[in-house]
Amino acid sequence: MSRLPNTTAHVRVYFQSWEQGLLAGEVEASRFRWTFQWHFCGESWKWSLPWGAR
Repeated sequence: MSRLPNTTAHVRVYFQSWEQGLLAGEVEASRFRWTFQWHFCGESWKWSLPWGAR
């Protein structure tokens, strides 16, 4: 059985607010980097990633 490739991802959170239900940051893995925003409120949440890499 061949081994699966692995990549280490580094996550940086640069904004968090439990009152606003928002977590925002950046992920960097290999030669790719992208930003994210995670909106949550009670039982629901929304994960948004912009299209394209920086």
